[in-house]
Amino acid sequence: MINMGLFDFFKKKKIEQFQELSFKEINNFIKDKEREFLKREEELINLINNKALILISELKDGITNLEKINLEEKKEQPKLKKLTLEGRDILIDRLNELIEELNKISHQRIHDFIRELNQSFDNFHNKSKIGFEKVKILIGKEIALIESSLKKFSNEFSQIILEDKNYLNSISIIGKIKNKLDEINKETLNIEGLEKEINNLKEEIKINKVRINKNKSKLQELKNSSEYKNEILKGKELENNKIKLKDNLSSLKNLINFKKLMRENHSIEKNMKVIKGYKEKFSLMFEEDKGEFLKNNIKDSNLENKIEDILLLEKIIKNFKIEKINFDLFEKEILNLEYDIERLNKNIEKLNKNKDNLNDLLNSLKISLVELFKEIKIDLTI
Repeated sequence: MINMGLFDFFKKKKIEQFQELSFKEINNFIKDKEREFLKREEELINLINNKALILISELKDGITNLEKINLEEKKEQPKLKKLTLEGRDILIDRLNELIEELNKISHQRIHDFIRELNQSFDNFHNKSKIGFEKVKILIGKEIALIESSLKKFSNEFSQIILEDKNYLNSISIIGKIKNKLDEINKETLNIEGLEKEINNLKEEIKINKVRINKNKSKLQELKNSSEYKNEILKGKELENNKIKLKDNLSSLKNLINFKKLMRENHSIEKNMKVIKGYKEKFSLMFEEDKGEFLKNNIKDSNLENKIEDILLLEKIIKNFKIEKINFDLFEKEILNLEYDIERLNKNIEKLNKNKDNLNDLLNSLKISLVELFKEIKIDLTI
């Protein structure tokens, strides 16, 4: 019986002299090997097919011989005759199934061919056990011929495989190498895609930086302009007037003798309330009545002049106008662009991490590829 699987022969061989190969030469190497293998595969398949055809012919003869068997003349118990004939019929069915399966095998690749051949004989072996056991009760010669044909084919098949195990091993390894190259190419494309995406983001950052610099230049132009300088001067003038107003209010308050003013108005509740307001919150009270109470109740030319000066300052401050230059548009755009750059840098950081992971995977795949080439005595340089 055939009980030999192809990969039983793929044992690690002793390392001998290695051929050197560079990574860029792999594709040409594989093409050359595949051309070589296809020719040898065709020869092996034809050789095994010819052996299988001889086996099929012998099995058909064996079936014919089994069908001609007549147990009527044998002086055996009917029960034994019946069991033998049952076994014969089972065996004939299994042999016909085997012949049908062998005729169907038509793969052009040796691995597929051998796999199906092994499978066909495994199925026959498992399903025909009972038939062989029963038929051997009373039948010997015909069964011996069938077993001899099966054994002969099994030995010849095993010998063919043994003699060509190096080819078969190389064919298997080349298939694995092609799969590994597909993985490497896939991850290489993924890395290139990430690099392109990273470069696009970097280009976007460059554009944003150019736009930021343009906005900063416009801001600087505005700050260097006569309009902005005039705005600064007017701002300082306004602040000086406010300081001057505060000083004048303080000076005015110091001119007032609140004790005397309270003695003179102690019996007038309304006036006392105003006086108390001036004493506690001078600036606020002055703003409310514009110094009228003070002018009406204190006869002092210095005080009146001070009040007029204060009212004039208040008027000047109130009517003071500064044409402010609007920086908001440029500053807001700069801020938005800076936020966008920060976001883009975070995306780049994330993509770089993904790229590092893919590079680690790619390196691992390349190491595996080198190991595969070692199995066929080739030192691959990556």
